[in-house]
Amino acid sequence: MKSVHLVKNLLTRNHPLHAQWFITRKCNYRCKSCNVWKTQDSNEIDTIKVKEGLDELRKLGVVGLTFTGGNPLLREDIDEILKYASKYFVTTIYDNGSMAYKKIDALKYADYVAISLDTLDKNKQNYLSGIEDSFEQKKKSIKELVKNRIPVAISSTISSLTCYDVIRMIERYGKFFSFNISLFQEDPEETQFKIGEKVRELETKDKKKMAKTFERLIQLKKSGYNILLPEKVLKIVKNYFEKDERSWECKALDNFLTIDHLGNVSGCHLKKPVTNVSELRKFWYSDKAGKIREENRKCKGCMYLCYIDYSLPFRLHTETVYAGVKSILREFTLIK
Repeated sequence: MKSVHLVKNLLTRNHPLHAQWFITRKCNYRCKSCNVWKTQDSNEIDTIKVKEGLDELRKLGVVGLTFTGGNPLLREDIDEILKYASKYFVTTIYDNGSMAYKKIDALKYADYVAISLDTLDKNKQNYLSGIEDSFEQKKKSIKELVKNRIPVAISSTISSLTCYDVIRMIERYGKFFSFNISLFQEDPEETQFKIGEKVRELETKDKKKMAKTFERLIQLKKSGYNILLPEKVLKIVKNYFEKDERSWECKALDNFLTIDHLGNVSGCHLKKPVTNVSELRKFWYSDKAGKIREENRKCKGCMYLCYIDYSLPFRLHTETVYAGVKSILREFTLIK
């Protein structure tokens, strides 16, 4: 039973709790903030190798698993992958909004589906997505997920162009939907993932504006709005913009890890690969892995909010906790 796996690994240490798997490099959007669509790769490990990788993660003790990309729903085998992953992990999958309404049967296996939406301004969202009808696609996917009682989170990226839009969305719908927040930033060219794209109009260089935004997010969370990030993370980011202080220690390749579409493992998507998912357990307890963890703790390279959240002591990502509890309850048939 998944509940046995979850409880066992939540009570033990010396293993990662989270894994983000960038399971495909294919995407059907042309988002301004992203580089994936410019550097797509049709190569990706097959279903059998994915399942073998999932077995490796399970044996290592991973609890929360996130499928992202590219758009993971573009994989023809995503139904089979989600069905297998849901047996062992609290499983979250990201969609740009174009595919979820077409993949409802597959998504019933997921504990959480995250749909990206940065603004309620139709024209602005279409511009940011690079697709003319992206706003309508996102709305349709959210409605279908709700209709089929599949837990859904709105995944919003805060940039200089959307910070007030995100706040207005949460003020309007934060009592009804959960919101997951990201902060726009560019990635170095040399990383194998290369996701974030340098876009001047999206850059968050106005620190007062950003600090004010995160202060408002803190207020909304305290008032009961469904912001998945913990208050501590929001305060860390607010403090960063106010005082230029990075007051957290990264736990990449310790509390969490990332995997690319070819099965290569890194501490985070900004770092070079250190092993393959098929060799992960052997590598995890090696001296080399220990040295890399020490280096990662000193890293000042990003302010990715999910990595801050994963790095907090004894923290499970709120999204994982919420979905995990529901998953365990479903196994015991306490809820439908």
